[in-house]
Amino acid sequence: MSDYYKEHWREIEPERLQRYERMFVWRPEMEPILDRMDLQAGMQALDFGCGPGFVAEAMARRVGASGSVVGVDLNETFLSRARERAAAAGVTNLEYRRGDGSAPLPDASFDRALCKNVLEYVTDAEATLADVFRVLRSGGRVHISDSDWGFLL
Repeated sequence: MSDYYKEHWREIEPERLQRYERMFVWRPEMEPILDRMDLQAGMQALDFGCGPGFVAEAMARRVGASGSVVGVDLNETFLSRARERAAAAGVTNLEYRRGDGSAPLPDASFDRALCKNVLEYVTDAEATLADVFRVLRSGGRVHISDSDWGFLL
């Protein structure tokens, strides 16, 4: 597989970055994504492949002050801007970490994990999923959503 699909997320030109951020802004019609996760106050949740962080922020609101969310992404610009946005909004139960196809986190540390539009871009989807499941607590759930671009062609 060509590395384009992975690499084009690593370094993003400013114009494309602006387009992505507009595209990923949280909108009410996205609520069903989180409804299915059944996030509850006090839970620890992971947004693996968080991009610009809008979904992670919505997750943080759902788990409340007694819970926490970690967003992981390979693009440092996304993470930096997401950190700034969360700080400006006063979101204190959310942190962002850099990860490249793995979750740089301790074993069994999350109740829920979201992996949205990530597997189509990683080099080894099986290894990535194994790592996401590694950080999930017993009884936790992973929610995976991806695109099938071959269908569109």
